[in-house]
Amino acid sequence: MAEIPGPRPLPIIGNLHQVKKPPCLTYYQMARVHGEIFQIHLGPLTNVVLNSAEALRQAFSEQGDEFSSRSESFTMFRLYKEVRGEDNSGVTVRSCTDIWHVQHTVTARAIRYYILEAENNMFEKSILSEASSLANTWVGKEVGASCVIDPTDSLQKCVAILKGAYILGNVRNGIDNFDKRLHAYVQASVEMLEIMRSGFINDVFPFLNFLTKSKQNRMRQILSVGAEFQSDIYKAHEASYVDGSKETVMDCFATFHAELEKEEPERPKVARKTVCGVIPELFEGITNNRVSFLQLILYMIYFPEVQEKVRKELKGVVGTSRCPSFEDRQSLPYTEAVMYEVWRHSSVIHSTVPHTASKDVVLGGRFNYAIPKGSIVVGNLYAIHKDANVWDKPYEFIPTRYIDQDGRLDEQKVSDTMIFSIGKRSCIAEFFVRRELFLLYSTLLHLCRFENDGSELTMQKVGGILVPGDGSLKIKITRTEVERA
Repeated sequence: MAEIPGPRPLPIIGNLHQVKKPPCLTYYQMARVHGEIFQIHLGPLTNVVLNSAEALRQAFSEQGDEFSSRSESFTMFRLYKEVRGEDNSGVTVRSCTDIWHVQHTVTARAIRYYILEAENNMFEKSILSEASSLANTWVGKEVGASCVIDPTDSLQKCVAILKGAYILGNVRNGIDNFDKRLHAYVQASVEMLEIMRSGFINDVFPFLNFLTKSKQNRMRQILSVGAEFQSDIYKAHEASYVDGSKETVMDCFATFHAELEKEEPERPKVARKTVCGVIPELFEGITNNRVSFLQLILYMIYFPEVQEKVRKELKGVVGTSRCPSFEDRQSLPYTEAVMYEVWRHSSVIHSTVPHTASKDVVLGGRFNYAIPKGSIVVGNLYAIHKDANVWDKPYEFIPTRYIDQDGRLDEQKVSDTMIFSIGKRSCIAEFFVRRELFLLYSTLLHLCRFENDGSELTMQKVGGILVPGDGSLKIKITRTEVERA
């Protein structure tokens, strides 16, 4: 059994002086020196950083039970539970307790059922309808019409409307000012994400808690707004829910919760309201969806030859008589490959949510490293997606790397693209997001062409994410196809 390598820490501060923003880039450079797994000390905290797909799989999948805890000391986790209450928090902030098990099981069943089995295919229909409406909002219905806009806000509203439609359905009508409150909540979630990314020095040195008081208070305000919104959503749903209903995602939550209680009577009872504590996390994902889609658009502008190849494939498979459907996915390998390559190349998600070793652990496989109980364990997705042992020419944008020799999507490469993490603590909404983004992106690429506004396009990396060089976002959108059923 070997000790995990890593840079030599200084007294008191550890390696804090060596970590620059964003940390994923610092860790990537450290991995080149110390190897794919190394430890770094941030004050008194031991952090184990996983920089390869194999290491991440070993820790979070093969030994997932041993690395499934969350750190109770992290400010963001503590504030979530403080404001929302232990009973109303979602799966992200919990360790793997009985409550987590029920929430996770019900959520997974509800999402899969609604996408794959629900009557009338409302999930797909909602996305296609909103994508078409978004294209109409941008440029109208006439082929050749164009505009120059920043699509950020309209795209965010589109995704928010989608989430509201299939998660809540007509329950929205029983909540005063639902659309306005949802938009405000999403905007606040964007701010909260920025606060969390800026970090809390008191997580490393608790005696410096006073330095982050203003950030903590702002997070409390945002979380309080979300808690009130969550309560109103639950009350409105309870007033209209019919036992056994599966018309919306939230209906499925309630129905599958009742079924699970019958299947597992020996487990401690978990209130339905607690199970529905996951719902705000689904809405908070709107921000990441918006960023992911904007990255897709920017890459299509920056690599116009790729955009034209996607549009050609879409036209060849879908034609001009309809919009793409998820059934077309098998016939659109290049279109889907572009989506994965944007995720990989842009590193739109830098790292996993931190895990904690629940006991003294020996990381198995070929590693044989001892990891002490309480160690923070995080996957550096930036390094994983730039690993030259897995990705040929990792810094180049090459969508065809995801196409196998038979012309199909390479499932091994897809598996190596880990933006949702892996194992029992992987993103609970992954099943949603993959399909949602594929349909939204393929439909809008089918209906519209995206270009820069005529000025010279320069791009830069900020925190590993591709953004316009001057900080502005002005895109020329041209209608190329007429909307059809």
